[in-house]
Amino acid sequence: MAEFVEKRIQETIPEVEEMERIGLLSKEEVKKLIEKRREHLYRLARRSRNKRDYISFAKYEQKLIELIKIRRKQMGIDEKARKIDLPISLRVMKHLRFLTRFWPSHLDTWALRISFASFIGWKEEISTAFLEQVRYHGNNESVWVMWAKWEVEDRGNFDRARTILLSKASLYHPKSLVISRELFRLELLYIESLKIKAKIDNIAGLEEITIKNRNKVLNCAVAKAVYKNIIATLPDPEVYVQLYQVASKFTFAHTLRDEIFRDLCTNFPDAYCVWKVKAQRLVTGIQQEDMEDIKQEVNSEPNVDDFEMKSESVPKSPVVLNPMQMLEGIISTFDKALSVSGPLFVNIYVRELLPLLCQCWSVESMAKMVLSKIHHICQNNISVLTPLNFYVWLQVSREQDAPGNQLCDILDTALEQHPDMPLLRLERVKLITKLSKSDGATLKEFQKLGAELDGKIGLAAWQEILKQVENKNVLLKVLKQAADHEDLTVSIGMKSQYMKHVFLNKGIKETRNIYKKYSCRPPLSTRFHAQMVELELTQSKVEVEEVRKIFKNATQQHGTKHPGLWLAYIQFEKQYGDPCKAGALFTRAETELEAAQAQLFRQLNLIIRDIQSKKSAASQYTEDDADGTMVIEVIDNEDLESEGLEWVGKGLVSLFAEEPILPYTANQARISFFSSLATMDKHIAKSIHKDSPKSEDGSEWEEVLKTLLNHHVPLSIHQLKNNQLKQAKKHQQQKFPIMKTKQGYKPSDCLDPETDQQPRMSKFGHESQVDEVAKALESSAVLKPEFMQKTMVEPAISKKKAKELRRSERAKTKGPGWFNMKAPELTEEVKRDLEVLQMRSVLDPRRHFKTSDMKVLPKYFQIGTVMDSPLDFYSSRVPKKKRKRTLAEEILHDEEALRYQKRKYTEIVATKEKMKMNKAARKYAKKGSKK
Repeated sequence: MAEFVEKRIQETIPEVEEMERIGLLSKEEVKKLIEKRREHLYRLARRSRNKRDYISFAKYEQKLIELIKIRRKQMGIDEKARKIDLPISLRVMKHLRFLTRFWPSHLDTWALRISFASFIGWKEEISTAFLEQVRYHGNNESVWVMWAKWEVEDRGNFDRARTILLSKASLYHPKSLVISRELFRLELLYIESLKIKAKIDNIAGLEEITIKNRNKVLNCAVAKAVYKNIIATLPDPEVYVQLYQVASKFTFAHTLRDEIFRDLCTNFPDAYCVWKVKAQRLVTGIQQEDMEDIKQEVNSEPNVDDFEMKSESVPKSPVVLNPMQMLEGIISTFDKALSVSGPLFVNIYVRELLPLLCQCWSVESMAKMVLSKIHHICQNNISVLTPLNFYVWLQVSREQDAPGNQLCDILDTALEQHPDMPLLRLERVKLITKLSKSDGATLKEFQKLGAELDGKIGLAAWQEILKQVENKNVLLKVLKQAADHEDLTVSIGMKSQYMKHVFLNKGIKETRNIYKKYSCRPPLSTRFHAQMVELELTQSKVEVEEVRKIFKNATQQHGTKHPGLWLAYIQFEKQYGDPCKAGALFTRAETELEAAQAQLFRQLNLIIRDIQSKKSAASQYTEDDADGTMVIEVIDNEDLESEGLEWVGKGLVSLFAEEPILPYTANQARISFFSSLATMDKHIAKSIHKDSPKSEDGSEWEEVLKTLLNHHVPLSIHQLKNNQLKQAKKHQQQKFPIMKTKQGYKPSDCLDPETDQQPRMSKFGHESQVDEVAKALESSAVLKPEFMQKTMVEPAISKKKAKELRRSERAKTKGPGWFNMKAPELTEEVKRDLEVLQMRSVLDPRRHFKTSDMKVLPKYFQIGTVMDSPLDFYSSRVPKKKRKRTLAEEILHDEEALRYQKRKYTEIVATKEKMKMNKAARKYAKKGSKK
């Protein structure tokens, strides 16, 4: 490896010397550059290849090229570019080509290769990369869109982009709306480019089109043909809507846009999307009665000498409406749709009003109009409301300061309509706790509604009741009842609440009694033990024996699954107990834990040792990409504003040219309103597919370890994997902005996959370090989890002995060419059968066999049984009475064969006797002649 790396370093010496001679880099920078390159090359020369090494190397060299360009510009030096820039670019591109060929299923590798080629301006390399990429990702629509976008924007080659989308992408996606829509947009972009050329170069800009077809092309004839083909292939109203939105972005395509709208109204008059388009046309000033005046086709051909643009008539200027008029127009259009379509349009109507409410939140009159409209729609169409729209109705009523009785009526109606929706029942429980004046009434109402709730929702319901109960005796009764609940989640959660309440009100002694009562009572929970240890550690004087009893109970119940329990036990003995017991506990943990958990325990123990040795005061443990540490913790605070506003969407139109600035309180109210709707929508989607209660993952002992170490160490395997994916995603978004991933495809206004559909990352898109550890464990005999549980280690063998063992193992089978056929045991019966097969040519005079090439009996063979055909049951089947175990027995019981063998044997004996007599006669005659 060292020779290889030094050779590569020597190859870079000429360019480094040129950079130092010209003054692009100083001597210190040259030394650092060589050291950094040597480090990267050592990583690339490893036997186990890592994708991150290649990415970091390419990014480092790209930053170097950027630095050289900046200093060239500052110094005004352009010489020696072929001796400095070109070798670096060739070297990086070589590694990027290898990267895409070694990990072809990873989209980020192709993105890096394309972005680097674009950075250095190698267009042929970009084209080659796209051509290779579609061989592996031809099923990804966005890859084709990105390729066509690059051909249009960077090369201006519309013919090539048209070939990509029409001829190549259609083979993979013959009925793809994405490809069809982008092809339609491409044709409109082509017309726009022709018009720009005509304005700049006059008639010379249109020479690529024949005079005969020039007027038709400029009048969107090609785009219209594409549109007709799309709707013939995909006759769906949403297809019309998306094509309409694309055409509306081009001012010269208003006739085509109106034709699409007429076809949509004609073919799908009852579709909900028709009313959306009508409302959009109304507020943007496009009136339906003006369509016939707008559409005027000019069939005269343009004059070459005096060319004038007569491709389309100028549309009438739209009527500009203020935001209030736009809102009233949308509501009036949807009211008409509601009267025509009936109750089926209700849920869509409510969903379309929410983005408008988000836009006009700061305008009181407009917000009141939308809120009152939503309330009126929900109140008059109760029978068709979904659970989410019931919740919208509830939130709207709260914004209108409705009384509590009215809110209760809404929730009671929702529960009658959707009795299997526990989230609405939870909202009813929360409302009860706020409206009830006495503890007795609160508990009585709760027993009717919330006592049967289970899972996380049931736990939240019990916690809401606890917040409102003021009497301590009543509160204790509620806690005891909840601790004995049938549901596991509720029981485990309320046990912890019960113990915490007793600790705060009655002290540690009563808390220990509660722990003794519930520690061994099912359902068993490691969280219960961990919380008791936390409470014990808060005392001014820690009772070591009491804490040891807790750890002993916890290890007896959960000692095989949770490595964090053992780590906390060891750290407690080191700090408060007997440090000499830590070694014995370490051995017990490796013995009792499962194999995978024991491996995680050893890795976490090394991390804790590192923390203690460095005495780090940081609250976050980070990872260097090169050292392969398993734990990564990323603090990710979710932005409630972005979550709620992304969920509500943009709406049909923008009511305001610029988004109004909201006061802080109004903005917080808007965030709270829409975030609650987004959360409820997410919970309703999850509640449709009910999962079994999740088992505890060991993260309960993180707080105990944090108390003992003054440092946070994540213990959950699920948490570790999620943190690694977050880190990889963050790394991906920072380094490859053109390949950001989104969920689903959203319509765009331009042929731009950066703001439009992005390619989804495959499930192999990120190579996590957990996978690297698994690969290392598979290829190693020492690093396997079972190795540390062995009582003795097998003795090492010499190279000669190992070679003999491998030779003996190979001799046991015929090899991969014969599917590793094994050598069976050669018994006497099998040996006789093989000898019979060697002499098969003398068994039957009527059958002729090829001469056997077996000089000796074979070592590798298999014995099978001939299966009789059920179709020839009577004609070609050997009866069971005549069947024998071996070939030799069959021959011995075949009378005809025996007679033949006996006759042949007699002939052979007679021939040998005759030859013997002839030989004796010749010998006697020879003696007589000598005399």
